[in-house]
Amino acid sequence: MYQVLLVDDEPIILSGIKFLINWEMFDCNIVGTARNGQQALEAFDKLHPDIVICDISMPVLSGIEVLKKANESHPEIVFIMLTNYSEFDLARESLRLKAVDYLLKAQLEGEALGQSLSLAIQERKRRSAISKVNFVEDYIHTNKLSMISQNIKKIAAAEKNADLEESYRILFENGCFSKYALLEIILDFSTVPNFDYFTDYDKKRIFEFESDVITKLISNFYPSFVILLEENNRRLVFYIWDIPQAYSESIKKLYDKLNSASENVTQVKLSFLGIPRVSGQEQFYGCFERLKELEKCYY
Repeated sequence: MYQVLLVDDEPIILSGIKFLINWEMFDCNIVGTARNGQQALEAFDKLHPDIVICDISMPVLSGIEVLKKANESHPEIVFIMLTNYSEFDLARESLRLKAVDYLLKAQLEGEALGQSLSLAIQERKRRSAISKVNFVEDYIHTNKLSMISQNIKKIAAAEKNADLEESYRILFENGCFSKYALLEIILDFSTVPNFDYFTDYDKKRIFEFESDVITKLISNFYPSFVILLEENNRRLVFYIWDIPQAYSESIKKLYDKLNSASENVTQVKLSFLGIPRVSGQEQFYGCFERLKELEKCYY
């Protein structure tokens, strides 16, 4: 059955909606009620509603604010909004924010509620199907990146003449030899005030935060990449492919953005060691050898 949450600050409206239709005929069950927007948000995680019938104007958080937050954290939930005559602008705004329908409180009848509920059920089915497809796609994408990373490491660690035909085939088929480069980012924590007094746990948390920021910013510049190494909370090594033409300019912008973010938040200093963009399987070993030489110079 579809779980329905009712949200309104007027008890008479909540009671009226409960007894307006036979919910079981629509394969629905009223799982709970909320009297304001904040209670509604808290109910999402506790009651897991499929459909929310929500007043637009409420104390604490308005229905529009609840809808916006739900779109971010619970996009699978379908909203039907309740409104008054004077709130048509807000009603239109709610439709723009993906509410499936709105109902006038003054004209709330069983037939109209049933029609809106049918629309909401169809939309919930659609969102559920999309969610399943997205889950499968995310799973496939994550596993593909893991496979790419494993085979890059396998080739890089092997002897030059080893039989790695299958690994090369996997990388070739995924375009990993097209306009690729290595980028190493070294994190210097000596610039963080009182870092020597931090616990190992706190040091790890800072590294995880920095790693997360770095990875997200890199994804804004280069959609195709894998992390090859996260070593001793000190450095990150990325293999990037399908790199745009203006690689040196984009690396400079990435460097400036990352260092600006680090200076303002954690005060960790970042250094870049990078290999120019190349193409072709024959350049692969050379990239790793050049990065090792740069590391020797740096340390």
